[in-house]
Amino acid sequence: MTLKTNTMKIILMIALGLFLLFAGSQAWTYFSTENTEQQAYNVIEQEGNIEIRLYPSATLASVSKKGKMGDISSDGFRTLAGYIFGGNEDQKSIPMTAPVRMVENSDSTVMSFVMPSKEAKEGLPQPNSTRITMEQTETVYAATLRFGGFMRSADLKSKKAELLSWLDKKGINYHLPIEYLSYNPPYQTVGRRNEIYVRIDY
Repeated sequence: MTLKTNTMKIILMIALGLFLLFAGSQAWTYFSTENTEQQAYNVIEQEGNIEIRLYPSATLASVSKKGKMGDISSDGFRTLAGYIFGGNEDQKSIPMTAPVRMVENSDSTVMSFVMPSKEAKEGLPQPNSTRITMEQTETVYAATLRFGGFMRSADLKSKKAELLSWLDKKGINYHLPIEYLSYNPPYQTVGRRNEIYVRIDY
């Protein structure tokens, strides 16, 4: 057996090991995400990837920053994650939920974490960061469009047009701005779930 053959075998074994490590980590991430508490809603109507839902009231922890979604994605996530990982008056750890919600306004973007239902009922501690605001949402009807992959600006533009066109054809009145819902951590590459969300009259 030549040195070249041995080298190729080692390279193939390393490549196989890295692939198995990657596949295992992605599988763990996928099932971990699936077991994360998700914001509650009831599906009223469905057509393909579009759903009309009824969302009960929920508690949101939010932070805003001037600019587009890309300007807040890392900074906003760190700030909100700091709150649920103990950066609050009780130094209490709060479970992560899904989705992370983002909405672009005229000059700023707001990122929100949905608070777990159990902790919201028991009472949530005040955040240490003055940037974070707590909000109790109203019960609302919303239309959503689900898609996979990563949130790229071109995809978001086309998905937004698809959802609003569907609502126009149905004669359903909607209320901008659009919200963007992400259910997965950025390091998850398979089985990703994203949604575009808009409040409606129904």
